[in-house]
Amino acid sequence: TPSVAPPPRQFAAPPSPTPSLSLSGAMISSSADIEMSQHRRPPPSSSSASFDLLKREATRLERHIEEKVGRYQQLSQRLSRAPPASHLDAESGSLLEGDVAAVLEEERVLAAEIERLISAMSERNDRMAAVAERSQRDQQTLLVRRYREILYDYSTDFKKIRGNLARKRDEAELFRTRSGTAKKEAGDEGMDHLLREK
Repeated sequence: TPSVAPPPRQFAAPPSPTPSLSLSGAMISSSADIEMSQHRRPPPSSSSASFDLLKREATRLERHIEEKVGRYQQLSQRLSRAPPASHLDAESGSLLEGDVAAVLEEERVLAAEIERLISAMSERNDRMAAVAERSQRDQQTLLVRRYREILYDYSTDFKKIRGNLARKRDEAELFRTRSGTAKKEAGDEGMDHLLREK
């Protein structure tokens, strides 16, 4: 009998490897994602940083102005307590001698310093207002309004005190003029009297 050839042997295909993800691998992948997301996070707004810097400068200027205006008020009170006659040298007619002259020199220097500080704070306020307008943030807008109100109050106080001091100086100048005129008239009358006696 003819021999029958055996059927060809069939080999089972090896199972395809299935991707397996260990717990540690999942943690590593998750940490990497977090790190990448942190790098992708945008930096703080440059406008916010600029506003914060201007706010700190405005706060520092506010404190300086408060201190200087307080000293200016004290100088005004010291001069207000002095009568106009004490502002003069009755013999020479020179204006504002002695302690009063020293106080008024201090007043002049202090007034110039206050004006410089007010101008600097006004400039900071304007720059903060420009940043707040671009950012459209209500908190920044409110802060700008607050700093402007503070500056307005100090500026008003300073102008009021300076006006009082100016009136005090005018009184002293008027007294000096009257004193000089009276002394001249007294001298003329004395000379006339001597001439009549001769």
